[in-house]
Amino acid sequence: MADPNEEAIFGIIDQGSQYVGDDDIDDGNQFLNLECAEEQVNTGSGEDLIHVEFTELHPLFHRDGLDKSLLSYWCLTEMMNQKKKKVFDVGFFDPYIIHERTVKEKPEEMENNMFHFFDKQHHKTTILFPYNFAFHWILLVIYIDKGYVMILDSLRKPMSNYQNMLDMLQSAWVRFTSKHPGQWTVPLRINPHKWCLQQPKNTNLCGYCVCEHLLHYSLKTEKSIDLQWKKDRVIRDDQIKAIQESLAGFINDQVINLEGAYHFDGRLQPKTFTQEGPNLDDPNFE
Repeated sequence: MADPNEEAIFGIIDQGSQYVGDDDIDDGNQFLNLECAEEQVNTGSGEDLIHVEFTELHPLFHRDGLDKSLLSYWCLTEMMNQKKKKVFDVGFFDPYIIHERTVKEKPEEMENNMFHFFDKQHHKTTILFPYNFAFHWILLVIYIDKGYVMILDSLRKPMSNYQNMLDMLQSAWVRFTSKHPGQWTVPLRINPHKWCLQQPKNTNLCGYCVCEHLLHYSLKTEKSIDLQWKKDRVIRDDQIKAIQESLAGFINDQVINLEGAYHFDGRLQPKTFTQEGPNLDDPNFE
C-alpha cells in the first residue's frame, strides 16, 4: 500500500504536469507558479510570483533539502494560520528573495529589501527570517521591540559563516530606527539560541527544523514546547511527516486548485536571477 505522503506529493506532480503541459517534468523547465499580492508578502509594488520546480517536489517526498521556494510557501501557510488564530504582531522576511546568492551578488538591493521589510512591518513586535547559506537553513527571530536577534541553527554553525548577511541586517536596522523615532537598541544584539531542534547526522533536514520552529514562533507558542526541544533535541519523524503533509496540502489546495488563494494561471516563464523579487526602489512601492 502506498504511503499517503507519496500519493499526495506525486498527485501534485501529476496535476501540475497537466496544468502546465505534458512535457517531462524532470527536465527542470516546468514550474508551479504561486501568485502573491503585495500585502501578502510585504514586498514591492504590484504582484509577485514564487516558482517551484517540479523536481523540488521529489526531495520533499524523500526528506531531502528544501528549496527556498518551499520555505517561502511554508511562511505563507503560517500567515494563513495567523489569520485564523488572530495573531497579527509577527511578520516575516521572505526567504525566496533574501538568501546567500542574492546577498553576495546584489548586496545593495538586498539591504534595501531588508530595510523595506522592516519598514512595512514596523508595527510588528517580532519578525521571522529563514535564511539559507551553503545549502543550510537557519531561522533568525528578530524581536523588534527589544532590538534582539535569536538564531536557531540545527547544526550550530559559526555566525562567521554568514557574517555578511548579519552586517547587512545591522545596516538595514540602523536605517529603520533612524526613520522611526523611538527608544531602539542599536546595534542589534545577536546571539545563537542553545535550545532548538537539531537535525540527525548526515541528513539535509535543516529546512524541516526551520519549518517546525516557524510553526511555533509564528503563533507565539514556542514557550509551550521549549521543554520538548530540550528533551528531544533531534527533530522527530512525526514532525517531519506533518510538515510534508502540510506543504503537499497547501500546494494542492491553495496553488493548484483553481479556487485556491494563491492559484496563478498565467503560465509565465520563471524569473531570471536579475528579475528575482520585486524592485523595492520602485517609486510605486510606497
